Amino acid sequence: MAKGFWQTAWTMIVGTANDALDKAVDPAVVMRQGIRELENQISSFQHSLTDVIAQKNMVKTQFKQQQEDANEWKELASVAKAKGDMESARNAASRSIDSQATADSLASTLETIEKNIVQLKQQLEQLKNKKDQAEIEVKSIEARTKAADASIAVRSIDIGGTDMGDMIDLARKKASEKEAKAQAMSEVADTGKDLKTQILSGGNSSSSQKVDDFLAKL
Repeated sequence: MAKGFWQTAWTMIVGTANDALDKAVDPAVVMRQGIRELENQISSFQHSLTDVIAQKNMVKTQFKQQQEDANEWKELASVAKAKGDMESARNAASRSIDSQATADSLASTLETIEKNIVQLKQQLEQLKNKKDQAEIEVKSIEARTKAADASIAVRSIDIGGTDMGDMIDLARKKASEKEAKAQAMSEVADTGKDLKTQILSGGNSSSSQKVDDFLAKL
């Protein structure tokens, strides 16, 4: 779930930033908006994680109680049997069996919840790392933009003394800087992706023979 969230978010950020480049809008501003969207998603995941942990604690309490009840009824059944009170022994045994079955079911539920918590924490960490990477990159872009703007400002003071060739060179430089920003944002979106990760995430549903036949054709 989280993986889909940040992948979608960064696809939107890069696409919007490229549109901004075409429209001469500051890409850093667009990326800042994307970072805020990631922050909202991180907050949502944190709330979800809190709810799941609360659920785990509740189930854990119920499990302990049922296990204690099962043990208590088992002991009472043993005592009643030793006294020859078989009716009480059977009643206690029945209650012990029911409590133990409930405890076992809760234990299974608890195990599932704990696995979900681990997964949610990992996904939340991925979102946070992605946001940290974006913040570093956007600061770099902002610094480069300011430097470029300062350079343009200095040259514009003496623009009257330049010829058309200088003006064209200046325009080309600005275009190159904008393209470099777009490339930087694309690299941010692709951070952490490599061939091995993509192959592993895709699974392997084909038979060994099918794989061999496929590779033989490459």
